[in-house]
Amino acid sequence: MRGNPKIRRIHRLPPCPAYDVEAMESWLSAMAEQGWVLEQDGFFFGVGAFQRQAPQRMRYRLEAAPRGAGMWSENGGHPDPEAEELSRQMGWKYVASRGDFYIFASDQPEAPELNTDPAVQAIALKKVRSNARASLFFTLFWAALWPLLRLHGAFWLTAIHIGLPLTLLSLGLMLWSLGRSLTKAAHLGKLVRRLRQGLPLEHKKDWRARAARRRGEFFAYCALWALWLCLFARLWALDLGEPGKLALRDYAGDLPFASMEDLIPGGQFIDRDFLEGKTNTVSFRSTWLAPQAISLWQTGSVQGEGQSLSGGLTVEYYRARWPWLARRLAKEYQRLDKARNRDYYADLDCPSAQELGVDYAAAYTAVFPTATLVKGNVMLRVYFYQTKDPALPLSQWIAVFADGLR
Repeated sequence: MRGNPKIRRIHRLPPCPAYDVEAMESWLSAMAEQGWVLEQDGFFFGVGAFQRQAPQRMRYRLEAAPRGAGMWSENGGHPDPEAEELSRQMGWKYVASRGDFYIFASDQPEAPELNTDPAVQAIALKKVRSNARASLFFTLFWAALWPLLRLHGAFWLTAIHIGLPLTLLSLGLMLWSLGRSLTKAAHLGKLVRRLRQGLPLEHKKDWRARAARRRGEFFAYCALWALWLCLFARLWALDLGEPGKLALRDYAGDLPFASMEDLIPGGQFIDRDFLEGKTNTVSFRSTWLAPQAISLWQTGSVQGEGQSLSGGLTVEYYRARWPWLARRLAKEYQRLDKARNRDYYADLDCPSAQELGVDYAAAYTAVFPTATLVKGNVMLRVYFYQTKDPALPLSQWIAVFADGLR
């Protein structure tokens, strides 16, 4: 551990979490015995900074911080001046803080313990445990409840949009973070129960047994977060660049679904761009869950065979990997539309799936008439508004989209 004598300062990742009070105290004492003493304010982002000194017997004690020990807490995360002075008179010096704890050190063998009453220590740890519970509920909310509320249960639509790797990685990190919070709350609860029974803390706990595992978990956790940030940045860049987006006038291929010009026999579409670069566009993308996904946005008018219509159309098309996923996407879209347009939402009568020759059909108004169709592993969501009377009836235009679905 001592290594090169020219090295005067080292940084070490603790082999135990901050809330494992006994292991932290034992590890810091072991470092001092090998000639490495924790620096003043020597913890930064969980990593300890140590200065080389003569090997010595140094006792360390972790005291629960009643108001938190973070840099944004009161007194900058330091103990109250009165508490520091009292500790100094007893032979103890405040050194640093980590997590919810202040770290005190003493090189005086005769210095009395800072806290000898287990009941008093239990009261102090109870506050830290309360903070841990609050953190657990906060983690649970962001890991489970918030996505459900924000996404309105549209898990599969989100997974297709952000990609399966980022989805699985996000779920894994959420569960891992939740597990870390649960472990912290359980460990602190165990300590509080021991102290309430009058049992003192073990100041010479064996920290080596789990040191390698603890450090491995830490580096794996950080590496996964780094990977998550890279994937998220890539997704963000793709969303900004929109590499699969084309102006309709520049697209010469066939679409696997109907568009506005198909709503009137012999129809000719005349575009009207009221949002330059946004309307009258078609976008293509592919993910593992949906090998083919197409978004279409048309605005304009259609003329043909003595008929005309005008308005706007948006279509979301997914060729999903499985038929059950296509049906799931249709229901998620309906749930999303209902949640986002609650004041306008209403179910609409439409021909049955059997009449339309599809496996699933639903229609509703979400500000404007909307329909979802499923045929095999293909899902189509059609959002269609008309600005000219007489309007094309729902039963007529939904049949056109059902017939053109492939």
